[in-house]
Amino acid sequence: MIVFKEEGAVCLDDGKDVIVFPLKKEELDLLLEVGNKVFSNYIGVEYDGDDVWAPDFLKVANLKLDILEQDADFWELNTIWLIVSAKHKKIVGDFYFKSLPIDGRVEIEFRINPKYYGQNITLSAVSLITDWAFENSVNCLSVNCNEQDDEIVKALKGNNFKKIKANNQICNYEKNKIIKFERDFLND
Repeated sequence: MIVFKEEGAVCLDDGKDVIVFPLKKEELDLLLEVGNKVFSNYIGVEYDGDDVWAPDFLKVANLKLDILEQDADFWELNTIWLIVSAKHKKIVGDFYFKSLPIDGRVEIEFRINPKYYGQNITLSAVSLITDWAFENSVNCLSVNCNEQDDEIVKALKGNNFKKIKANNQICNYEKNKIIKFERDFLND
């Protein structure tokens, strides 16, 4: 793995190219304090997104840092996650949960640098994020996106998200966790 993370840290990997991991409070604080270039040296991969989505990223990062300083519980759901392309050795996107789950439901926001569209990075990242969320107290994921963003729509549909509603060009997609019930035939 090309990303430096300590043993036992949450680090999701598709086994091919995509690595997704949450930033701990200290890492988020460091990123905001020293900037992308120094942080890239710390994490071991170059940050590729300054001109595409960094202003939004920094705004959300500051908000998430404030939340983490107030309450460290459920930190993975209260921080920014980075999306890395191992092939390119670059941080190519980010995502975050917009809130803690309410009745098991949560909306996520994610961005991938458009330079990396068409490489299945978005598809794999959505899959990794969805699997982790469903294993960690989330029963329904919701994503709002621009219907014209073919890469995002393709990744959501490829991960079995269903289009719920549309308002102008903004569409809401959702995916519900499938809960399997096992029947105990010995007690029948």
